[in-house]
Amino acid sequence: TLFRSIADGNFAISPNLAVSIYRNPTEIPDNQVDDDGNGYVDDYHGYNFSALSNRITVTPSPPSAFSRTLHGAMCATIICGNGTREKPFEFGIAPEAKWAGVIGGLFQLEDAVEWAVLQHADTYSMSFSHPNLGEYRSHVRKIFEHGAFCGIFFVSGAGNFAQTAQVPVQMRSPEDTPAVVFAAAGVQRDLSRTVFSSQGPVQWDTDHYQDGMVQKPEVCAFNQDLPCQLPDGNVIDTQISGNSFAGPMFCGTIALMLSADPDLLPWDCREIITQTATDVGDPGYDYQTGHGLINCYAAVREVLRRKNIRLGKDASPFNTAGPKDITEHRQATQPQSKPSLTVVAVRPQSPAATQGVKAGDTVVSMNGERISNRTGYDATRQKAKGKSVTLVLQRGNKQTSYKVPPIAWGLSLGMRAGKVFE
Repeated sequence: TLFRSIADGNFAISPNLAVSIYRNPTEIPDNQVDDDGNGYVDDYHGYNFSALSNRITVTPSPPSAFSRTLHGAMCATIICGNGTREKPFEFGIAPEAKWAGVIGGLFQLEDAVEWAVLQHADTYSMSFSHPNLGEYRSHVRKIFEHGAFCGIFFVSGAGNFAQTAQVPVQMRSPEDTPAVVFAAAGVQRDLSRTVFSSQGPVQWDTDHYQDGMVQKPEVCAFNQDLPCQLPDGNVIDTQISGNSFAGPMFCGTIALMLSADPDLLPWDCREIITQTATDVGDPGYDYQTGHGLINCYAAVREVLRRKNIRLGKDASPFNTAGPKDITEHRQATQPQSKPSLTVVAVRPQSPAATQGVKAGDTVVSMNGERISNRTGYDATRQKAKGKSVTLVLQRGNKQTSYKVPPIAWGLSLGMRAGKVFE
């Protein structure tokens, strides 16, 4: 069983996530004693280094709403959740792995990483981002280099700052760290780039590091209008967005790669995951999507191939692409038919509900501009600069025009029919 740390805020745990929570084998829970002598009392499931407390879980209020308290839980659920009875495979890329919650700010980073090292963590998924660190940026990088030398694979989203920061500072610490921190940018379900997803390159010119311009991000993953599992086990099909959720997809893939070969080295992992990614942006490497969309299946096959070669076993079953590789590649690279953005949920008693908008309505245009994906939707709203916009929706053969105010209207949108990777 693989173990990983999740660095985030508080965690609201669903029953399907609770079964995969890590248990420190040398600590007796809730006895108010530091049984393993590491300086942290009752660090049984993880630790809150900011509050010097073992409390990492909370109950969200209201429990049915997505909030900051569900952020960490969803990151963990993507990596090693156990799905639901109705959809057992919707969540959890590596459902047999274990996770521990790690809470701490920038200045508790040394303690948090060292705790993960002492617990023999395999991966460390991060959902925080810090700009303008100056020379302290070098210290942060040394922390991750230390952790990597101890065997931890660090993973982060690329950041959500494409609309507020210029290159080469759209990607910040820790996602801008070369070699030892893997970063995933974001794409939508139609494989178009997410408008808010940060891009590279990043520049390193500190007293300790003069790498110059560094290629970042490594790969991309889905990060917009993703399903969310609530603490009661119910699922909202289209609820969460952000590169915080692209990083865990990267982390879950690494978990499966390590399950195939526990002796996999970080530099080999990086080479494999970038070489097997499906190119979805400009040909070759690009600063928006990296080497391409993570192909978990192909990456694990390549790990097994290399492992068999190292052990002197037959590697021929993994030398050529299997049918699944070929099918997924064709799906990912073929022209998309009838792209559409669809209303997947309408909040009760919201302005949209009052005006008669229903789930299943398809977005046609906004302010006269044709809209086929969320990027176009967000960009057109942004151009309106806080003014009302005219939104045309289609239901069956009928189109209806709505005046949408600049405030929240009560819609959840997602890519639906005719799209790959539903």
